[in-house]
Amino acid sequence: MKLKYKSPGDLPLAKYLKTLEIFNDTSLSDLDKNVEILAIYADTTVDSILKLRPEEVGAYMAEMSEAISSYKPSNSKRPKKIKINDQVYTINYNVGKLNMAQYIDFQQIIVKKNYLENLPALLSILIIPKGHKYNDDYDILELRNILENNMTLDEALSIVFFSKMKSTGLIKTKLLYYKAMLKIMRWTTRDKQTKEMLRMAENQLSTLESNLTDTFH
Repeated sequence: MKLKYKSPGDLPLAKYLKTLEIFNDTSLSDLDKNVEILAIYADTTVDSILKLRPEEVGAYMAEMSEAISSYKPSNSKRPKKIKINDQVYTINYNVGKLNMAQYIDFQQIIVKKNYLENLPALLSILIIPKGHKYNDDYDILELRNILENNMTLDEALSIVFFSKMKSTGLIKTKLLYYKAMLKIMRWTTRDKQTKEMLRMAENQLSTLESNLTDTFH
């Protein structure tokens, strides 16, 4: 047996998210967690691990622990498009160019401050099948599943890194624009229900704006 994945960055997102799930499972002992995570890194079963001699398992665990503790995300790649299963996908690194639907979904994810657990959902906002508009004529949940099983942690973090670094100022600018438009619409409408809905939307944007600095630290 040998470790198939030499670094957390080599893991497909689905496998990496599984390691997080195992690590956070309070019903498992530390030894059980290590065995289950080792099975993922070795791309084998827990039963196969349990059939090994203790000293063998210890050596593999030491190798895995070293790989995890020394991991540094690679942000060197910035592809404009990717191809998965014969389908080409375009990547938008500029959050300032998202449409309103994408922008709202993006904000709802980043204010949670748990990027790792939400990487597939976050990526599905930035990555779109070529020739399509966001969430139009394709299944976005299916896209998340495709990305989760075909994109490595390194690839995912690289895309999020460049989007984050490039777009922070533009997000703030767009927030101010949308708040101004909502305020004007609220001032000019006479319908009380519409006024209240616009006021609530304006307050939500203000909340997102206040969370923005903390989120992009």
